[in-house]
Amino acid sequence: MPLPQWIIVGLRSLVILGALFALELMVRLEWINPLFLARPTSWVGAFRALMAEGELPKLAWITLSEIGLTFLVGGAAGLLLGTLLYRFRRVGEASSSLLGAMFASPIVLLYPIFLVIFGRNRMAIMAQAMVTGIIPIILQTRNSFLHVNETLIDVGRVLNLTRRQMFFHIMLPAAAPMIFTGIRLGLIYMLLSIIAIEYIVGVGGLGNLVSDAYFRLNTDELYVGVITVGLLSLIFYTFLTRAQRWVQRM
Repeated sequence: MPLPQWIIVGLRSLVILGALFALELMVRLEWINPLFLARPTSWVGAFRALMAEGELPKLAWITLSEIGLTFLVGGAAGLLLGTLLYRFRRVGEASSSLLGAMFASPIVLLYPIFLVIFGRNRMAIMAQAMVTGIIPIILQTRNSFLHVNETLIDVGRVLNLTRRQMFFHIMLPAAAPMIFTGIRLGLIYMLLSIIAIEYIVGVGGLGNLVSDAYFRLNTDELYVGVITVGLLSLIFYTFLTRAQRWVQRM
């Protein structure tokens, strides 16, 4: 019998609090050098200072808007292209291996090319992230439709469903778990790419905050930036989980 949700949340909270307490204790006892790991209580002070200055909300909004816009455009394009590759089977078979090879390559290293094309601005960061994250969405979307149970398709034919009804009421709900796996992977790669390029190029956002704190040896602000990135990831993950449940109930 599965545990109630409130117990799961409580256990997770205890694990997090226990880890923070252990870190606080180890740094205070100087088992860990504070230059490498700041005390969790000092993160709070740095967080308050950045919030009071307005720096953290501004940089978080820059990164959030970049991730959101990149994800919306890249996700929609990836779903569309993946569906088209499923519809046109020969084109899909011919291009899937090429896309797989591109996905395995370090596309993030091409950031100088994007800087040359778009300039040293946010557009270059988003274009780079979109190219990086769209590939798993395309591949997973195509594969998810290919692996829909034939029995479900036969049931739709027996019920004389139209092509549109077949897609939205049978194909899409059945393929949703694999599709959202690709979407999550795409989001992860987009997020990592955006933070990495912000860190390297120094164009606004939380990546720039982490980079600046690192070069100033301000460990407190560095961890505030890292934790904020983690919270943004959690927000997007929660949104995708709820969206998947909604699609599967269609």
